[in-house]
Amino acid sequence: MVMLALFGALPITLFLMCVRSRGKEEPEPTTPQSVLGDRPVRRLRVCIAGGTAGIRLTAPDPKKTSGVPQSTLSPALRLSSPEGTRDLFDRCLDPQALAANLEGHAGWLYWAPVAEDPSDWCVAALLVLDDDRYVYGLTPPGCVAELPQGEPVDLPLPDARPLRAVGPYALWQSAVHGPGLYGFGLGFLAVCLIVAGVDSDGEPLLSMCFVTTVGGPVVSLLLIQRLRTAYLRRLAQQT
Repeated sequence: MVMLALFGALPITLFLMCVRSRGKEEPEPTTPQSVLGDRPVRRLRVCIAGGTAGIRLTAPDPKKTSGVPQSTLSPALRLSSPEGTRDLFDRCLDPQALAANLEGHAGWLYWAPVAEDPSDWCVAALLVLDDDRYVYGLTPPGCVAELPQGEPVDLPLPDARPLRAVGPYALWQSAVHGPGLYGFGLGFLAVCLIVAGVDSDGEPLLSMCFVTTVGGPVVSLLLIQRLRTAYLRRLAQQT
């Protein structure tokens, strides 16, 4: 019974840890100035063009001495403007679902290039839609030859209004998370068998139950991560 309770408490504990870690983060931004600070800011008039994925480059990890920028395959919103397109890398689970939810909306994308950093390193950005919703993410400043540069703008904006975050975000992708449920199900079944006293004399079946109890969830998490990566790579190739 103790093992069954521990197995059931595992996902709840992980969820509470995530909530607690997010609670320690800085408050989410509500204005371009709170995101971009005092650096020179640019803005670009954009429309939501779809969901995509790509390689997001950010500043090197200060804990490492290699100086190599961090490279992450990440979901993104594709934004279109008369000058060209830009990608806003976001934390969303499914960028296509987010883009479909925002279809037909337009707004301003704000970002502040860092002069001493390479142009392909992403910086904080804020997409402010015309209905006063926002999406916080990252975008590479780029250069005139690569990406639309928009126009310089002074902050704070004279007509700034309170903003609210876009949401709620999708928390489930059946094609990604569905196969992972089998491993958790097998692990839970193994715990039930152990609690029921199957082969309490230490026969091979009991050992298999112990292995499945631990291995099932681990294999599920690895499978979900692999399916997630495959989904983002496929999305990046399509767009």
